[in-house]
Amino acid sequence: MRLVAIWFLVVFLFGTWGCTSNTQPTGQSQDLVTGSVNATAGDQDKVPHLLPAEPAIQGTITNRIIEDTVDRLDRLKPGNGMEQDQAIATLAQHDDDAVAEIERQLVNGDRDYGWGHAVVRVLGAIDTEKARTLLRRMALGEFCDVDINKAWAAQKLIAYDRGEASNLLASTDPEVIVDALNVMEGQPIDDKLMVLLKKCLDNKELEQRLAVEDMTATQRELTILNLRLAQRSTAMFMAAGTTGELANEAVEAIGKALSAVADLPEVDALLPLPSKHPGTEHTLGEQYYYAYAGALASANVDDQTLHDLAKQLHGRAKDAVILALAWRSDKSVHEDLVKVVQDVQAGLLRAWAVRALGEISTQDDLPFLRTLAENDTLIREGPVSQPLSRGPGDVSVGSTHPVCEAAKDAILAIEARANEEENK
Repeated sequence: MRLVAIWFLVVFLFGTWGCTSNTQPTGQSQDLVTGSVNATAGDQDKVPHLLPAEPAIQGTITNRIIEDTVDRLDRLKPGNGMEQDQAIATLAQHDDDAVAEIERQLVNGDRDYGWGHAVVRVLGAIDTEKARTLLRRMALGEFCDVDINKAWAAQKLIAYDRGEASNLLASTDPEVIVDALNVMEGQPIDDKLMVLLKKCLDNKELEQRLAVEDMTATQRELTILNLRLAQRSTAMFMAAGTTGELANEAVEAIGKALSAVADLPEVDALLPLPSKHPGTEHTLGEQYYYAYAGALASANVDDQTLHDLAKQLHGRAKDAVILALAWRSDKSVHEDLVKVVQDVQAGLLRAWAVRALGEISTQDDLPFLRTLAENDTLIREGPVSQPLSRGPGDVSVGSTHPVCEAAKDAILAIEARANEEENK
């Protein structure tokens, strides 16, 4: 009997302890959905398995806020102190978390120009390596499904680090290339950089896009303008920034680009005059020939290297090299210059050749130049001085005679030089 009594006592005590351990203190509630309790600070160490994972929940909320804010950037009003500026400032505080969300939405694609512009501003406000890497990828056109101003991304990246400029030469976007070259002015050129510069000069990919892409007339005109500017800047940078064997490579590359000009679409079409500060009307080809001739004139090679190049070229490309030699004061090209002037199909190259004659010719050429000044028939639209002009800005656009005007200037240059020699 004693053993049975002891057994009943043990069972009674065990049941009482089990009921007590499952009893909630007064005022303390349990969330059956989340499994969390509203425990006091003193009780937290007693029920750690029931407390909410607060850092994880807070992180989830923050991520959702970042995701929503990045998503809505294109729908927020831009402007100083407005909604978009506040959102950008908020995202910038989250550093690489914001960068990661921007990248995720870039990869998903299908975003418009306003959103692309805004996220560049966000990345521009976050000074981290991940932000720079993403800006570089945007500038190089990696996210082709998103309408991004690649030059805007490039500018923000260069503002971080001017050393990034050379990386941007891998772009096919002419605006990006020009922005990079502007920063790199005066930088020495090595073999690796020369490879990138040759690619920029030969920008066939963009030229092919121009031939097939559906662009408005304004978009096409702007793209051609930017491409021409990028290739001119590249040629000038290559020619002026190289010496020795690399300088010879630069001349060869520019000569190759000269040969390709004749095959450009609408190479002989006159380009519209800009509304501000108009110059003499040019064709697309004339713009290229003038730019490449100027680059060759500044190349750090001897004149014989350019003479050798001229022998390899034909047509207008060869004429451009002759101009470059004349601009370097090489008098041996005198007869070649006269041939360019006499070629009625050479357009504005004739006017440039006439001006070059003014620099290297003697008084023996004055009769020829006077005939040109009085009788040449080339007409182009360009700035015309108003009657009773009061200053250099007092001009309008009208018909001009470029060769006639060039001949008049050449005559004055030759006569002035002759007078100086007589007075010595």
